Amino acid sequence: MRTTYGILFCLSLLLSACASPGLQGSSPLPESRSSAAASTPLPPSPAPSPTFTATPTPTPTRTPTPTPDVVSQLRQSLTEVTSSKYWPAMNLSAKRKAAWEAFAAGEAPLPPAEQPLLTDFLSQWDEHTSRLADGVLPNDAQPALRLAALQDQGTERLVLYLIDEKSTQQSGAESLFLTIRPAASLPAYILAPQIPGLSQRISPDGRFVEYVDSSGAWVLKADARRLDPKVGSDSITNYLLDREYPAGPNTMQHVYPRFRFAIPNIESAFYAVDRLSLQQITLLHTTLEIFDHPELQGLKPLIFSPSDNTTSLVSRLPETLAAAQAIGYSDRPPRGVIVLYARNLFDNRYLTAASIAHEAAHIWQGVQPRCDKLDERRVNEIGHSTIPPGFEAWTPQELYLGITRQQIGAYHVSLWVLRKLGVDDWASAEERIILTGHFNGVSVYACAP
Repeated sequence: MRTTYGILFCLSLLLSACASPGLQGSSPLPESRSSAAASTPLPPSPAPSPTFTATPTPTPTRTPTPTPDVVSQLRQSLTEVTSSKYWPAMNLSAKRKAAWEAFAAGEAPLPPAEQPLLTDFLSQWDEHTSRLADGVLPNDAQPALRLAALQDQGTERLVLYLIDEKSTQQSGAESLFLTIRPAASLPAYILAPQIPGLSQRISPDGRFVEYVDSSGAWVLKADARRLDPKVGSDSITNYLLDREYPAGPNTMQHVYPRFRFAIPNIESAFYAVDRLSLQQITLLHTTLEIFDHPELQGLKPLIFSPSDNTTSLVSRLPETLAAAQAIGYSDRPPRGVIVLYARNLFDNRYLTAASIAHEAAHIWQGVQPRCDKLDERRVNEIGHSTIPPGFEAWTPQELYLGITRQQIGAYHVSLWVLRKLGVDDWASAEERIILTGHFNGVSVYACAP
């Protein structure tokens, strides 16, 4: 279990303690520790900015004339669609709907420009209708298919998506379903949670529900994740989310909304964001934007990887000290969960950014040593109680290697972030913790009694 990085009066964000009592005794986490080898490979550096060159204007290509076999297949497939219960409410434009129905009935040819649009539409239709057979949550929902006509660099695309007519009529705004991934068992969709102040729309690729502000810009995008409690990091996330979401007839065990922020290169998943107010979501967004600081950008791919190896979870459960907590599962590759406690999360966004980096370092370390392994716990938190010469000039990759080679501890990473951000008074407090191992006379690596 990971140490917390707390907020206690003016310096409490910088205090580590042992695992939250709510996880002790009932936690499914393993207690053994995976040691990091000195030969840990250097993590990949962020990709360099591409060099843009002038691209010649492409020569327009002719839309191929469909063969009789293709025409017959398209007509047959479209006939099945137009006889579906979902077709009458389909919001195609009147002109296109009439043209497609006439084509399906054999009364008119298909305009050549419509063939790729129809082919793509039919593929999406097959995917949605086949998944709809697996059902939706809540059980009393009224699923219906809708279409968004989008422009992508001047090219039209029709994107099919699923709404709940019942809640849409009640709220006066479209209420979309989230696709559950992976599609291993029933159901296939859950209703996207409402976030007051944000509206919903389908993403251009059709894979996500976007949460949009009043200016029309998307703030979050979401799908749903079916967690596997038999898999280590999934079991941790599932255990923690079970405490956040009340069980009921309209929920499904192990299935939760999964969110991503509209911030470049912050691609890791965040859970339980829908439990926050819009103001708190905005504050968390601005906190994450701190990692756009030029000297911190190299940390982004190390902390916020696009895989599900490392995820973040926002908790509204009472927590006296912690702004964040990390629970590591393995170090090869680094896997684990960073818990962000909403009660203390927004006191100071610079300290919160340092806290997130601190907890990410614990994920890089792997499983936390047991409480009786004090020497190992001390190394994980403060290294060898020294600050290496030239430490502040280290690169993010050198920080990562220093952690995995057990040369430095998690407090060194938060110290480095605070120095880069120019928060020198807080950084000085970090230095004292590293050199002494204590904060206000309390050990930062011993388990709380």
